Amino acid sequence: MQTHPHPFIRQEIRNLAKLRWAFLAFLATFNFGIIGSLGYLAFGVYTARKLATPFWLHAGPTLLCLQLLLLVSLVPLVWLARRRFRVTIAQLNGLNDFFADLYQQYCACKPRLFSGIPTYIFSQHGLVLNANFKQTVLQASDFNRIHKVTHAYWPNACSVRFYQDQTVVATLRYLHYYTLQAREVDFLLAHIALIHPSVTISKHHHRP
Repeated sequence: MQTHPHPFIRQEIRNLAKLRWAFLAFLATFNFGIIGSLGYLAFGVYTARKLATPFWLHAGPTLLCLQLLLLVSLVPLVWLARRRFRVTIAQLNGLNDFFADLYQQYCACKPRLFSGIPTYIFSQHGLVLNANFKQTVLQASDFNRIHKVTHAYWPNACSVRFYQDQTVVATLRYLHYYTLQAREVDFLLAHIALIHPSVTISKHHHRP
């Protein structure tokens, strides 16, 4: 793993690596916990009925099918988690000193207990937006207007939309805006001029 010269970024990358392994360990524990519990229950029934058939012939096919179902569910989560952590760590490693300092300010502005995957990252290459399946890098030529919308029908929700004229090119959605994420959105709008100095920002409270 590449070492970043900025101490905060270096520690952030270490924390993200720890969080990645903790998440993968949780999924593995969840998987084996379910299979182990079901196997234990099946063995109890097997011994109570005093069956002559070997246990693995009696319960093995069922447990194997359940394991395959769990793998179908968990493998995409493993792939998604590994990808998101890998992409985020690469983004942080690529920050220069100015944007590394800015990222430290961004982390300080929002409530958090530990490092996590950020919604966006200001970088020398543009504004990096992180989604589950897609990473978008917005440069000044990609957008000319930002519209912030808070929603009356979902009182704690907010969306930030990036427009090129009348076309939406990207959207950030926040489901815990007033309780947890307001300062994160404010930080974005306060520093977006670093990416696009002449961008137009509008705000709207959507009423049902």
